[in-house]
This record gives sequence, C-alpha cells and structure tokens, in this order.
Amino acid sequence: MSITYLSYFALLGALLLWSGVAYFAWAISGEEAERAGRIANLEQESVKQSASLKLHALARDTKGDREALESLTRVGINSILDGIEGVARDARIPIEIGQASAASDSATPLHTTNLTIDALGSFSQVTHAVALLEAFPVPSTIDQVQLERIENADNKKAAWRAVVRMRVFTTGEIAS
Repeated sequence: MSITYLSYFALLGALLLWSGVAYFAWAISGEEAERAGRIANLEQESVKQSASLKLHALARDTKGDREALESLTRVGINSILDGIEGVARDARIPIEIGQASAASDSATPLHTTNLTIDALGSFSQVTHAVALLEAFPVPSTIDQVQLERIENADNKKAAWRAVVRMRVFTTGEIAS
C-alpha cells in the first residue's frame, strides 16, 4: 500500500509543479502584455509631443508671414473705399460705389464686404478700371463683371458702362 500512496504523492507533486509552471507562464505573459501596453502609451505620448513641438515650431517660423498677412487684411472700410476712389482717379473715369453690404461670421475674424461698383467711360477706360479692381491690393475677389454699351444721342459717341460685383475681405471691424 505504501507504493500506491507514493505514486499518488508523486502524481500530486507533478500536478502541483505543472500548475506552478502554468501560473508563472500566465503571470509572465500578463506582465509582458502590461509592458507592451505601457510602451504603446509611451509611443503615443511621444507622437503627441512631437506633433505639438512641430506645431509650435511652425507657428514660430511663420510669425513674420502671419504678421504680414494680418497687416494686409487689417484694413478699414474707409481705406478700402479710398482705394476704389483711387482706381477712379487712375482710370480717369467716374466710379460710383452703389450697394455695400457687410457679412461676417462670429466664428471667424474675417469680415466680408460686398460692393457694387459702377463705372462709365470709354471701352479702354472701363476695362482699365476693371483691371485695376482685379489687382486691388486688399484681399478681394471679383464675382461678376457686366459690360454694357450705351449710345449717347448728344454727341453720337458710344460710351461703356461696367458694373462690378466685388467681395473684399478684412479682419478690421466693419460697422453695420
């Protein structure tokens, strides 16, 4: 009988040893998974920090460009209208600024002013005025240009009329 108990104790000892080996293998794989998770978190934090540093460097490197752009766009409506009157002087024709409407979004500092500009003169003068408006030094777009020939009954000379719809962008305050 003692031999039978000895084999049972040996079997029980072997099972205990194998369960100990399984427990240590399970603990080691858990530690490795935890270590891999920490490494992944550190890499993700490193990527975030790197992106933040790049963004700060980009902001620092473009400071001069941003200031130049700000100086271009921080123009008041009076300066814009004076510039359009300067176009009239350069083209040597009368220009009338008709409708002017301001549109702005509170989410962005950029304000838009829609202008309707009428010009009357010879064809070359009118096209010269339109070209000057296209090259306007303030950020702007020309949405529409209408050219119309007007017959003048008094001196039988044809005159031309241009209607220009223009949007001007500014960061300056625009009184509504």
